[in-house]
Amino acid sequence: MKKNYTIVFTAVLALIALCAFLGCDSGGDDDGSSLPLAEVASLGTGEITLAEGAQVYNEDGTPYTPGTGKTVRPESGDVGSSYADAVAAVSGIDAAGKLTLKLPVFTSLYWDAFGGTTMPAGLTANPSDVKLADMTYLHVDGGALRLRRNNTNGRGVVSYTYVDKDAVITGEFDDHGETIFANLILKLGWNLVIEGRFGSNTAMVTGSPGDGYRWEVYD
Repeated sequence: MKKNYTIVFTAVLALIALCAFLGCDSGGDDDGSSLPLAEVASLGTGEITLAEGAQVYNEDGTPYTPGTGKTVRPESGDVGSSYADAVAAVSGIDAAGKLTLKLPVFTSLYWDAFGGTTMPAGLTANPSDVKLADMTYLHVDGGALRLRRNNTNGRGVVSYTYVDKDAVITGEFDDHGETIFANLILKLGWNLVIEGRFGSNTAMVTGSPGDGYRWEVYD
């Protein structure tokens, strides 16, 4: 029980710190609406259907209608090639642009084949030995597929993080010259992670994306 209290206490402190830095401005991001701050957004450890029959769009807002079925595959470097193959085997976009995206159970066999993601310098994990896999991009038809907020030029995007135990990850890191603030409360299994703009800052938080997001194919 002591470890659980430590994680919760760390999460509360991280939320207060991030809220103070970003000002918790509900109208501060680029399109006038707010993203959630550090909410538990666990999807569990079983097989998960992220999308079934969801219309996919082009970046300009027109429906994506490929005319033939397309394979959907995660980036191998994010989750390991064997798991990427497993996702591709049960996922895809049909000729009309309707998406089915499923995540099979992430077993120990996948962990054995996947070294895990190295966290950027500046982030702290509690507990420090947590293993994680980040599914950030999906590949389809020579482009990328991602759940994104409309009309934000990628500044409201959803990723999925798998961890082998409950953990809290906080801090800040550099991404090609831009500082990204992180405040993640992660539960065993897959978790929703949102990267969005808060005023002039960019943050990654756990939470549900809500309305205004759609699956988009883009270059």
